[in-house]
Amino acid sequence: MQSNVSHLSIEEFNKLFPVGTVVQYYPLSFADNYTGTRIVIPASIENGKKVVGLDIGDGAFPLDNIRIELE
Repeated sequence: MQSNVSHLSIEEFNKLFPVGTVVQYYPLSFADNYTGTRIVIPASIENGKKVVGLDIGDGAFPLDNIRIELE
C-alpha cells in the first residue's frame, strides 16, 4: 500500500478531506489489509509527523498509513 495523501500539506488535506471523510487505514504500510474508518479530528503535525484522528481509536494516525479512494 502506498498512501495517496501523505504528500499533501496539512492545509490541503483538511480542505480536501474534512471531518467525516471515509478513509482506509493500513496499520502496516507495506500490507494490503486495511480498516475502513472516518476522520474525526482534522490533520495536524505532532512530533514532526502529519497525523489525523480516526474513529477506530484514541490517538493520532499517520497520513503515511492513510489511503482515500478518489473518484
